[in-house]
Amino acid sequence: MNASQLLVEERPDNTLPRTDPVAGGAVADVACVLLSALAFVCILTDSHTWVRAPAMLVFVLFVPGWTVLRMYRAPATLLVYLSAIGLSIGSMLLLGEILVLYGNWKWFALGLALTGGCYVIGIRTVWRGLHTPLDHVIAEPARTATPMPGWVLMCSVGSVVVGNSVVTWGIRHTRREHFGVLGLVSALSMAYWLGIAIIIGGLLAVCYYGSRWAWFNVAALLVALHGLPGLLEPNPRFSVAWIHMGFIDQIATHGTLLRSLDARFSWAGFFAGGGLLQRWSGTESLLWLVRYAPLFYNAVSVVLVALLARRLRATETQSVMAAAFFCCFNWIGQDYFAPQATAFLMYLLIILVVLHAFPADPSLGNRWMVRVLRPSMDVQRGLHGREAGLALFGVYAMSVAMVISHQLTPGFLVSATLLLVLVNATRLRVLPVFVAVVFVAWLSFGASAYWFGHFDNLTGSVGKVGSIVTQNVGARNASHAFGRRIVIFSRMGLALLAWGLAALSIVKQWFRWSTPVALLCLLAAPFPMLALQPYGGEMALRVCYFTLPAACILMAQFVVPKVRTDWRRWLFIGVALLAVIPLFVTARFGNESFEAFSNDDVVFAHTMYDVVPDASTVFLASQQAIKYADRVGEVRFRQLPKGTPAEVTDQLVKSLNKTHVYIALTESQEAYGVVTLDRAPDWMQKLRSELESTGEYRVVFEVGGSALLELKP
Repeated sequence: MNASQLLVEERPDNTLPRTDPVAGGAVADVACVLLSALAFVCILTDSHTWVRAPAMLVFVLFVPGWTVLRMYRAPATLLVYLSAIGLSIGSMLLLGEILVLYGNWKWFALGLALTGGCYVIGIRTVWRGLHTPLDHVIAEPARTATPMPGWVLMCSVGSVVVGNSVVTWGIRHTRREHFGVLGLVSALSMAYWLGIAIIIGGLLAVCYYGSRWAWFNVAALLVALHGLPGLLEPNPRFSVAWIHMGFIDQIATHGTLLRSLDARFSWAGFFAGGGLLQRWSGTESLLWLVRYAPLFYNAVSVVLVALLARRLRATETQSVMAAAFFCCFNWIGQDYFAPQATAFLMYLLIILVVLHAFPADPSLGNRWMVRVLRPSMDVQRGLHGREAGLALFGVYAMSVAMVISHQLTPGFLVSATLLLVLVNATRLRVLPVFVAVVFVAWLSFGASAYWFGHFDNLTGSVGKVGSIVTQNVGARNASHAFGRRIVIFSRMGLALLAWGLAALSIVKQWFRWSTPVALLCLLAAPFPMLALQPYGGEMALRVCYFTLPAACILMAQFVVPKVRTDWRRWLFIGVALLAVIPLFVTARFGNESFEAFSNDDVVFAHTMYDVVPDASTVFLASQQAIKYADRVGEVRFRQLPKGTPAEVTDQLVKSLNKTHVYIALTESQEAYGVVTLDRAPDWMQKLRSELESTGEYRVVFEVGGSALLELKP
């Protein structure tokens, strides 16, 4: 068997019979027609039924993209379904941005036009499918399934049911007040860890026999790890997620951008798209969506990682394990309700579509580069004609949506696609140029209000890699507490472990003259971004995030055998995963004592917005608090100045002539000071007592351990 035959044998048969209505997409077509009709009626009548919000969410996430793809006869494959999600999200970002900039925020008319258009086009697609003759369409023969014992399915389902039940029981016996300096890991009961072990045991047992039922275990592992905060905590975590919710509400309510308030309003595609969803769903905010957003982002990501693994010569079992590794190593915490999480999904999807639809053979590239890299042969045929044009349209549309929604992700996309072009892994050579031109154009015009006043911040750190790494790592390692050090070292250890195993995988395949150059490009592409700027101390996190898909695929290729081997190897993989899970929980949820918000924090924020007047300024002892969640243009937040109570008061008095001045002291701020700044447990109470002792403040209200102080006129 020659090399090209071997590669074809390793790839799954994605051909589905046209006579199957599910495989042929007929069920999805009909469902989209019904959703479009329901969405149209809900917007037109402004009904407030419980079904409106979930129906509009599904419509926004899937229907527009699916309608466009099926209008041009796209086949109903898994990649097309995922492309429909990416194209739908991208279209919402583009339409929202256009509407807020040039359309006077006429969301009602746009909603009716979009839902009505999807309904009409969907009806046409369904009608065409009913009248398409099926006799001339012959499905390719399916692959012969590998025989497996009948108990494998029972093992998968049983481990998922039992494992999730034990995990749920363990979560119910976990109390938020038990969070310590290590965060969530110190509060979880033993039942939780036992449930995780059951799920992983079932995953490895099923993978040993190469069964696709292992995806049930991957889904259970995803929910147990990344759905943990949503199952355990009553409110969305992350202060930034609440800020994003407030930005969306600002656009949804007023249809305006506050560029002078925050730079993110210069890249407002995500917020404008969210504003459309809030208006169309008829809710007061998107708080109902924020809590479980990480589950959606990670679920789509693991499927994209698995598809990317299959495209780049991984076996089916290796692709499943790559998805499981992504669940266990994604500690970075960038997958909350945010522009970067949405842009990351579009980044992964663009890379997958580029490698699937516009491939090239790296072994036929530059002779010198072939000698150095020793690339494996790529026999992927790609797309041509109308299908290629449709894929190209989707790639460009998602690229533009990404540019107008996030500052950094276009840079990662340019770097990755440029490297893929240089090593001859894709024939789409114009894409990095296109993305770079669109980004520069948007920065020059759409985001000019930001860079006119922040040019030094944008360019001052370019090339200073050492100082940038210091800001990214050193600033997050300021605490001297032993527990805090464990959290930091867990994060660094997981990142280094992933990169180290990925490097070993590349070296191993290099010696075999089968280097996965596309994965090498995706692994190396994010690192040049470290030479640009610290981005508030988060650039290192973004680099870890964007290297993770390639690292997980390379890890799977390194440790997971291509054929069934001795069970002792799988036992070793299972023990290693069980050792990684506590590190993941420590790294991912080590900040839970201050990143999670209690009911008292939420009640305090709502009460504060009820009592403070417009044009008020609220000073915070730390930025770890719920802020800008409402009345974004009327209530501003500032960092409380340093100094003695008298010095602080003198500085606040200077602001009194222009605005009402308040000081918000909350439980989350207190926890942040204790965990990250090594302050005493009662430091917040002492600060409050010292401020009140000056006689310049009055207590407006108290909620639990939180208080709002007003500077007397």
